[in-house]
Amino acid sequence: MKKRKERKREQADLGTPETRAKLQRDPLDYMAERWKKKYGAQDAIELQESGAEIRRLFRYTVGPLTPRAVDLSAIKTASHNAPEWLAARKLDVYNPWAIKMGWRMPIILAWLIDEKPMYLIDKYKYWRKGKTSEIIVYALYEYCYTSGRLKKHQMIT
Repeated sequence: MKKRKERKREQADLGTPETRAKLQRDPLDYMAERWKKKYGAQDAIELQESGAEIRRLFRYTVGPLTPRAVDLSAIKTASHNAPEWLAARKLDVYNPWAIKMGWRMPIILAWLIDEKPMYLIDKYKYWRKGKTSEIIVYALYEYCYTSGRLKKHQMIT
């Protein structure tokens, strides 16, 4: 039998220690791990998928408006129509949900899109610790209910 030569695997470049210190995980993934412990695995998965869908819809809607050129006078708005699934999902789910969220919407977008830490949002709004987390979980549950991912539990009276 021939002996296999052990190959040295090249390690992925992880960058400098300074770069690694700056890298952060996606807040949605991080919170999904915490939600699994608190709300259960199924609800946590649905909350994470709803957050990802909100982010995707927001970026598809606002994406054409972001500047991508050096000469800002050449920037135009989107001239192409949105994909059919996007338009339907936005009209049927996202828009009613966004209207229902009202004053909570800037908080949700600050965390989900701008990726601001929850404690900084609490600090900026002069709220007690954890208020932003409650608002975000409430908003994601409402999106799950609006989109049909989860059904509201009926209370037995």
